[in-house]
Amino acid sequence: MNFILNLLRKKENQFNYIISLGYNCEVAHRFLKYFKFEISGLFNWTYSYSIKDLISALKNFESIGSGDFELPNPLWECKNTHIRFHGKADIKEFIDGTATNEIIENDRKDLKERISHLKDKFLKFARDDSSKLYIYKIRDEEFNIESIQLLYNALSDLGARNFKLLIVHQEMVNNVINDSESIKIRSVKYFADENDVTNKIYKKNGWDKIYDEFSSIKPKGLIKKKKYKFDKK
Repeated sequence: MNFILNLLRKKENQFNYIISLGYNCEVAHRFLKYFKFEISGLFNWTYSYSIKDLISALKNFESIGSGDFELPNPLWECKNTHIRFHGKADIKEFIDGTATNEIIENDRKDLKERISHLKDKFLKFARDDSSKLYIYKIRDEEFNIESIQLLYNALSDLGARNFKLLIVHQEMVNNVINDSESIKIRSVKYFADENDVTNKIYKKNGWDKIYDEFSSIKPKGLIKKKKYKFDKK
């Protein structure tokens, strides 16, 4: 009986897509390290200042990346939503000030085109019948049911179907929020340093346990994982 229950539980927690909502790159980075593949996503390699900014961006979806960007620091910040995005140019050149105007403008153009493509992809996944798990890594001070429910509602209002929302918090948070059918709550020991998310010292902070429980179906035809310039080997 336990074996059957475990099989049913495993099937229930297996999704066609696991989609990161941020608030930063740690969710996608740990997914990439665990599953050895990644499906590019709108919020995979981004930084949100708050859950309110993310909710506002989802509610005003067309505004994401449709206007101008603040110069990178070293991430590009969308002026409309305040969501920050990784460009493809060498981050070091932005940090040390050696990036030429041509490099900066090419990176800006590439980013706008990429965001447009990823927005279409985000909506396509959200609105089809595939099973989806959205993951949001939440700051301690934002860990409350009101904010979490608003995030869930924003996804639903955008047309998302057949999905669940997983909220990940740090173990040190005292607030207790129980699972529901549509919203799952899990924790890790601690979050990685925001400026050093890919450092190997954080590989045992608890994300593997989460991805043991909530698994992703590997897409057919995916040959190898992507490599990122900011990903430490």
